[in-house]
Amino acid sequence: MDSIVTQGHTLRPCASLACCKRCLVFANFAIVAGFTITAPVFLSWLAASMQLGHSPLPAVDAPTRLNGLAALVHDVSEFLLPAMFGLFFAACSVTFMWGFFLPKRESRRAFVRLVISLLAFACSLLLTYWDPGHVFKWWLN
Repeated sequence: MDSIVTQGHTLRPCASLACCKRCLVFANFAIVAGFTITAPVFLSWLAASMQLGHSPLPAVDAPTRLNGLAALVHDVSEFLLPAMFGLFFAACSVTFMWGFFLPKRESRRAFVRLVISLLAFACSLLLTYWDPGHVFKWWLN
């Protein structure tokens, strides 16, 4: 196989099984992150509904007025949501990049998993847009 030479470094297609497994771990993580990217918001909403005894309503039960476990979960979700976006995009970019350097069979598997993770992310965005129960309106309140 030919190698690519850039600025004195040689990039060769990955021939080791360990590298293929690492790439597929990143690809699997991207799939899981794509599906669970909105999970912190729903966990915050669940904790608030358990504390209030009813589903929190936007503009009525503001998340900033909560206390105890619900306030802690909301504060953690404010950190986790951007972190999940960052981890998802990092895993997708690593999977995309490694997909070019893997042997053909593993490369195909990596790209299929990349497409699945992007579809999972699209489903999460559709769930955000659809917003059943006005969860995201409440969380952004």
